[in-house]
Amino acid sequence: METLRIFSDSPFDDAAVNLLRDGVAPHELLLPQTRVTSVLAQPEPDPQFPLADIAFGQPDIASIRGSDRLKWLQISSAGFTRYDTPEFREFAASRGLVVTNSSSVYAAACAEHVHPTDRSSGHAFARRQFLRAAKTWSSSGLAALPTSS
Repeated sequence: METLRIFSDSPFDDAAVNLLRDGVAPHELLLPQTRVTSVLAQPEPDPQFPLADIAFGQPDIASIRGSDRLKWLQISSAGFTRYDTPEFREFAASRGLVVTNSSSVYAAACAEHVHPTDRSSGHAFARRQFLRAAKTWSSSGLAALPTSS
């Protein structure tokens, strides 16, 4: 099996970096000289990037364009605005560069959050509408609904 070099500029702490390193073994993990603190931070070109077969994170676009080895770019977030341009798409297609993002990674967590929030909002919304129409409200916003007799 060919040993791949995987560049990651993801803003992980040391424990996560070690977990990633262990997880990609026997492949080689390349880390940037200057770590980024956020996926939103503008990355700097890194001298190790041209050695990478795979990039995981939010690498510098100029570095991607300058790499002859890069085969796959895995963007570490659901958002990929800086890469979503006609020029970058054309470049990636012309090079056969596979570009993926992490949208599906967050799908279950988002659904688990949205579903109960949505259900509770609907219940609270109906109550607020009733209280608003009745011009009745308590300081807690949870005035008891009148009961029919």
